[in-house]
Amino acid sequence: MEKIGLVLEGGASRGVFTAGVLDYWMEQGITFPYVVGVSAGACNAADLVSKQIGRTRNTMIHKDKKYEYMGLRTFFKTRQLMDMDLIFRTFPEEYFPFDYDTYFASETEVEYGCTDCHTGRPVFLSEKQDKDRLMDILRASCAMPGAVHPVLVDGKPYVDGGLSDSIPVKRAFEMGCDKVVVIQTRGRNFRMKPSRSTKLIARA
Repeated sequence: MEKIGLVLEGGASRGVFTAGVLDYWMEQGITFPYVVGVSAGACNAADLVSKQIGRTRNTMIHKDKKYEYMGLRTFFKTRQLMDMDLIFRTFPEEYFPFDYDTYFASETEVEYGCTDCHTGRPVFLSEKQDKDRLMDILRASCAMPGAVHPVLVDGKPYVDGGLSDSIPVKRAFEMGCDKVVVIQTRGRNFRMKPSRSTKLIARA
């Protein structure tokens, strides 16, 4: 039987598009033996493996101010543009409970792409036992430089995985996949242009 992998890219709020696709697949009972996600795609991957339909959408789209994790108020409170504690501690433990039991019991092999701060290279991490380490990995995969601080996992600093491998198709094949399904959040003709803020981010 062929091993088909699923690759989920990042893209901040564009992850809601990915969430819609995954919610439909979960409703239809479609699964994959291997999943790799980067940045927002990492959060999508976790909710897919925990089989929580609607959770990604609910954490990203809301009107209640207590759920706000970006903006000036967040910056004055946390000195970061995103409240990472709210997203990766309060959300999964209180507001939008994460089903750790289902996640850890899943047979799906899942990895999350992060960028090693010392080498600039992609590193793929996984966790199927320790819930705190799992959330630290997800936090690291989403840690956009200049917006939030690097995240320590096992004593090593990591930032957003999209910097080093935004769509890790190669990784999926390295992990033994015969075919790969990629959910992209932009049109097929989209080409990334150099960012005007590159120098600013580098200094930060």
